[in-house]
Amino acid sequence: MKLQTLICLAALLLGTAPTHAEGNQLMEHALIQATIDANNAAVGRGDIEGALAAFEPSAVLVAQPGIHASGTAALREAFKQFIGMNPKITVIAQDVIQAGDIALHSY
Repeated sequence: MKLQTLICLAALLLGTAPTHAEGNQLMEHALIQATIDANNAAVGRGDIEGALAAFEPSAVLVAQPGIHASGTAALREAFKQFIGMNPKITVIAQDVIQAGDIALHSY
């Protein structure tokens, strides 16, 4: 699988209990963003295990429309190939949908 561009749809493990209070919601958004930033930084460093740390074991990564990796082993291989291209990640726009302690991130 050759990855030319990465369109990332990823289930990110947040490790927080779901809450509905506004203050906690802001903290959760900050935690989600920190998780996204840590993942992007790990990719930038070439740290496959660091990149994988943000993902649930059964997460799905959509690299290109119609091409996806599901589960830790497939994600590891996808990140290995992507990191091998020495990517420079710039996020211009993103969407995050949260349900409990799982977030769907797309950019």
